[in-house]
Amino acid sequence: PRDPRRTPHPAAGSSEGGAGDAAGSGGASSEARGPLAVKLPDVSEVVLAPLVEQLLRAEDWDTLTVKLILRKLEEQLAVGAELPVGWIQPHKQSVKRLVALSMADIRVERKEEEEGQAPRRASRGRGKQ
Repeated sequence: PRDPRRTPHPAAGSSEGGAGDAAGSGGASSEARGPLAVKLPDVSEVVLAPLVEQLLRAEDWDTLTVKLILRKLEEQLAVGAELPVGWIQPHKQSVKRLVALSMADIRVERKEEEEGQAPRRASRGRGKQ
C-alpha cells in the first residue's frame, strides 16, 4: 500500500525553488511531455541580475520595456540551445523586480555623479582631463 503522505501537493513543489521546481511540480505530467521537455538554462536571479543591469546601462530607458528585456534575456540565455519562444515568461516577475532594483541603483549612482563625484570619475579617464 502507498503512503498517503507521499502524495505530491501543489504547494509542496513550488516552495522549494531552484532546479527542484520543474521536477517536483509535474510528476507524471512532466514525463508525458516526452521530447518536448527541454533542459532550460539557469535563470536564477543571480544569473539574471548582471544581465538586466547590463541591458539597462546599454539601452535608452525611454524605449526599453520589460517585454523587450525578456526577449533580449531569452536570446542571450538560449545561445546554442533550441528553446521554445517564451520559455522565460515564468520568470517575468523576477525580471520586473530586478529591473526596478537596477534602475534605482543606477539612478542613485547617476545622482551621486552629478552631485560632486563626477570630477573625480572624469579624472580617471585619460582623454577627458
